Amino acid sequence: MIKNYIQDKFLEGIIILIVTVIFSIVLFLYDINLEPILYAIGLVILFLVIISYIDFKRYKNKHNELKFIEENLELKNIEAKQTLIDRDYLAIIEKLYRENTKLKTKLDLNKSEMIDYYTLWVHQIKNPIAGINLILQNSNSEEKGDLLEEIFRVEEYVGMVLGYLRFVDGESDLIIKEESLDKILKNSIKKYSKLFIRKKLILEYKECDLKIITDEKWLSFGIEQILSNSIKYTKKGKISIYVKDNTIYIRDTGIGIKEEDLPRIFQKGFTGYNGRMDKKSTGIGLYLSKNIFEKLGYKLEVESKENVGTTVKIKLNMDIMLDY
Repeated sequence: MIKNYIQDKFLEGIIILIVTVIFSIVLFLYDINLEPILYAIGLVILFLVIISYIDFKRYKNKHNELKFIEENLELKNIEAKQTLIDRDYLAIIEKLYRENTKLKTKLDLNKSEMIDYYTLWVHQIKNPIAGINLILQNSNSEEKGDLLEEIFRVEEYVGMVLGYLRFVDGESDLIIKEESLDKILKNSIKKYSKLFIRKKLILEYKECDLKIITDEKWLSFGIEQILSNSIKYTKKGKISIYVKDNTIYIRDTGIGIKEEDLPRIFQKGFTGYNGRMDKKSTGIGLYLSKNIFEKLGYKLEVESKENVGTTVKIKLNMDIMLDY
């Protein structure tokens, strides 16, 4: 701070020094004794030190005020400015602040209205989907299996949209309590049981007796996004689900992920080579899963080899404690 102050006031200091030297030379040339000249110079230096100290305090306060505005975009505790230029700068800042506040309010309102609309749409679309599902359940059509699978996919996408809307709207507040990990995993597997049967995939599941502190709904949501991808991209073979060293493993023998796609799979909207070939991928599932797991205090890792399979690891945080 002092270094910056000296740099900013360097020109003023040079001017004062030159003026002092000129006056001293003039007085000396008029045969005035050296003692009063030195005394006058001493008084000038003392005066400059006092003025510089006061000016430095004002300089520091002004800097802190501007840093506060920069970091918080709020005009609070701004002292009355002493100069016309300072007042001009403050007027500009206040105008920009008002414009920014109006723009933010408008954007928040638009975002809220959009989320409300799509949330309502998602809830309303569930009714016709449920109706179609019920009709198909009682149908003897040869395409019944295919249609039910497609309806299930639609339900998945609707659930994903609702989860995404809640997440971006900040409605993903966690309800943390002790849960059975085995129960959570089994419920997620049960949801996809018909797809396992239809695709003739082998499921290897090892039961676990681990109790964890988590939010059941959001953990299940994240696991289901991963399980859905495993089933979608595994044409034949098996999917293994087990827990080891406080880590959930979901391993498949699917088509795998291209090496160049791996660093980007958690980016929102990124579908990669597999998604482009499938033409149904949203690029939202893994993005949501990673963010949800991070909010739960977990870490998501993916290892994959093309045409061999993919292993997803959810590293649990066992240090989370309940607050009573």
